Amino acid sequence: MVYCQNCGKDTAGAGVTFYGNVLCGEACKKDLSERLYFRDTPPEPGSVWYCPHCGGQNPMGDPRKQLRPNCTQCGKPLDPASAAPPKKQGCLGLLVVALLPAGLAAAAALAACSDPPIALRPDPPPSSSPAAQPAQDAQAAQARRRAQQQQQQPPPAAGEPEPPAPERPAAERDEHTPEDVVNRRMLHRRERIARGAAEAGGGPDSTPGAEGPTGPLVAVGPADPQPQVGAFLHGAKFEPPLGRVLHGMGNWEAGRESYLRALDDPALQPATALSFLPIGDWPRTWATRVTATREGMTDLAAKGYIPHLDISLFGLDAQDEQQGIDADIAHGDKYDGRVRDVARAVRSIEGPVFVRIGAEFNGRWNPYTPFEFPAAFRKIVEIFRAEGVANAAFVWCYEPDAPSDFADVDPERGPLWYPGDDVVDWFGLDVFHTNNFAGPRESGVALAPAGRCEAFLRMALEHDKPVILAESSAAFVELTPDPADGEADWAAWFAPYFEFLEANPNIEAFHYVNVDWSVTGHYGEMGWRNASIDVNPIVTERFREELRKPRYLHAGNAALLNGAAELPAAVPAPALEGAESEQPSTRRR
Repeated sequence: MVYCQNCGKDTAGAGVTFYGNVLCGEACKKDLSERLYFRDTPPEPGSVWYCPHCGGQNPMGDPRKQLRPNCTQCGKPLDPASAAPPKKQGCLGLLVVALLPAGLAAAAALAACSDPPIALRPDPPPSSSPAAQPAQDAQAAQARRRAQQQQQQPPPAAGEPEPPAPERPAAERDEHTPEDVVNRRMLHRRERIARGAAEAGGGPDSTPGAEGPTGPLVAVGPADPQPQVGAFLHGAKFEPPLGRVLHGMGNWEAGRESYLRALDDPALQPATALSFLPIGDWPRTWATRVTATREGMTDLAAKGYIPHLDISLFGLDAQDEQQGIDADIAHGDKYDGRVRDVARAVRSIEGPVFVRIGAEFNGRWNPYTPFEFPAAFRKIVEIFRAEGVANAAFVWCYEPDAPSDFADVDPERGPLWYPGDDVVDWFGLDVFHTNNFAGPRESGVALAPAGRCEAFLRMALEHDKPVILAESSAAFVELTPDPADGEADWAAWFAPYFEFLEANPNIEAFHYVNVDWSVTGHYGEMGWRNASIDVNPIVTERFREELRKPRYLHAGNAALLNGAAELPAAVPAPALEGAESEQPSTRRR
C-alpha cells in the first residue's frame, strides 16, 4: 500500500511524467515525485504532505530546511521513494525493477505488469529521528543564512574601490566572509552528512570515511587499456599520454600554500589548480569578479599551473537567496555578455584551460533544472567557440551523493542532464567519502554512492571520455600530528583513493583539496574535518612517495597534453560586456 503524497489515498498510479516518475491513479492525478517535495521554492502556506506509508497528514514546511523529514505519526520518511512499492501493475511497482540486477525476480515483476518501466532511482531514508528534526532544521537554517562567501574571492580590480560595509550586529558580520561559492553549492550535502544520512555509511558521528572502506573498490577499467588515438586512451582535448595522470591542487588559497609546503619539492608542483566563478549576480560586482578571475588565471599560468575554472550557473537575489540561472542562460540573452566575458578571459590565457560548467549538476544542493541545464551547458560552449576560444576543454562533473539520473533520457525531451558528446571533452567526478569509491554498490533498492560512482565511470567509458577527479579531499578522517593516526588515516582514505586511481585508467587527472574543513567557514558544523596532508608527517611523506611515481604529471608538462602544443597565441581580453546586465545584491558587498 502506497499513499499519494498529495491526496492521501492509496493509489496504484498511472503514466509517467517527464521526470520519469509516476502519477497518482486517483482523482488528483498529481506527480508522486520526490522532486515535488524537495524542490527549491517554499510551499503555499498551510500545505499538507501525506505520508506515503500511513497516509497521515504532515505540514509540508520549507523543503529547503527539511531535506529528509519523517512522518510525525509513524516516524517513517516522507520521501515518496521510501514507500514499499505495490505488487500490482502501475504505480511504483517498477521502481524496484528499474534498479535490481537482471534476474528471475525482475523478470517475474516485468511479466506481471503491462506498464512500461519507470526509471526512478530513490535515495535511501535517513537515520535521523522525528524528535531531532526541529534542532537539526534550526541548525540547517542558521548555517544556510550564514554560509555565504566561503569560496575565496579575489581582491577588487585595480582602480575599483571596495564598497563600504554597513554596520551590522556582531552575530551577523561573518555572513559575507571572503569565501562563498563552494559553501553555496555544497551546503545541503553538508547538512545531510551531519544528520547521518544512511547512504553515507557512517556511524553515529557521521564520519563515513573515518573507518575506511565499507565495500570493494570501484574498478571499471579498461583492465588492459590500449591507446585509441596516437598515445592517448581517448584522444580527448588536453588528455595526458596513456598511463599518465595529471596532478592538481584545490581552490582554497591557504590550502594551496600549505599543500605546496608539504610537497616541498619543485619536481612535485601540481600541474593544475582549481578556481570558481559564479555567473549570476553576487554581492561583489561582475566587473570585479571576472577581472580578478582573469588575473588569477594569468598568474596561475605564469607560475606553470594549468587553470581549471569552475563556472557556477547560479547567483544571489536581493534577499541573498540562491537562484539557478540555467534556464535563463538556455533561453534568454541576459547572461550572454557575461559568458562572453569569461570566454574572452579564458582566450587571454597562454596555454590550456579546463572549464567545468555547473559542477555537481543534479545534486539537490544545486538549483539546476533537468533539460534546462544541458541546454545551458551547450549554449555556453557554443558562445566560447563563437568567440574563437581554442584553449578550453569542457568538463561535465557529477558527485556520487547526488541522484543516479545523470544518464536518464526522456523519449520526447531528450537527456535530463547530459549536454552531448560534441560539447563535453571530459567527465568529472567529485569524491570526499571513502565509500564514494570503496563501498557497497547498493543500499536497499537504491544505488549507494559507490554504485553511482561506478555507473558514472561506465558511462564515461561508453562515451569515450577521460575522467578528472575535479574535487577530492579526505574530509572525514581528521588528520592529526599523531604518527599512529597517520597510519590509520592513510589506510582509511589515501591508500584506497590512490588504488582507485590506479584501478581506473580512464581517470586521468585529479585535484586534492588540502584544507582544514573543521575551521573553514561552516564546514566544521557539518562534520567535516582536517584534510590537510601537512598536519601529519606519515601522510605527508607517503603522499610525496605516491606523487614521485612516474605515472603522475606535474607542473611544466602541459606540452605533453593532447593538442596543447598546437594552440594559437593568447588574445588580450577586450572591455567587459556583461556588467551592463548586473543586478547585484543589495546586501553588503
